[in-house]
Amino acid sequence: MIEFPKRVSRHNSVVFVLLINIIFLLIVYFLVSGTIKKPDFYPVNVPASLSLNQEEDPETFITMNIDGDMVIGNEFISEDRLEAVLKESFAKNKEEVISIKADSALDAKKLIRVINIVKKAGGRNIRLITQNYERP
Repeated sequence: MIEFPKRVSRHNSVVFVLLINIIFLLIVYFLVSGTIKKPDFYPVNVPASLSLNQEEDPETFITMNIDGDMVIGNEFISEDRLEAVLKESFAKNKEEVISIKADSALDAKKLIRVINIVKKAGGRNIRLITQNYERP
């Protein structure tokens, strides 16, 4: 009797490759469809507003915490240095939008003082970041 060599089943390896392809496609889908947002340097609870204010990616973004400490990008900045930094920024682009993300519990006087510094440095476009207010 003639013995033929046993055929190796490829069925298991094909199923495994298909499973890897499906998992890879799911990973790519979730990476592409997810929203990407810059993390805040420290947590800030923004005030609520009835107007819809979409957060964009301006060149200068000032974050203020409840104590009035400020961050531009990932760098702490004092009120004394703020005007000089903004003047340098406005020298490059006079129409630059300055977005201020301030904590809702921040003293309004501190926020107004920072807005006045921005105006004094030459800022024309100032935006205060808020969250959408949900009516009860």
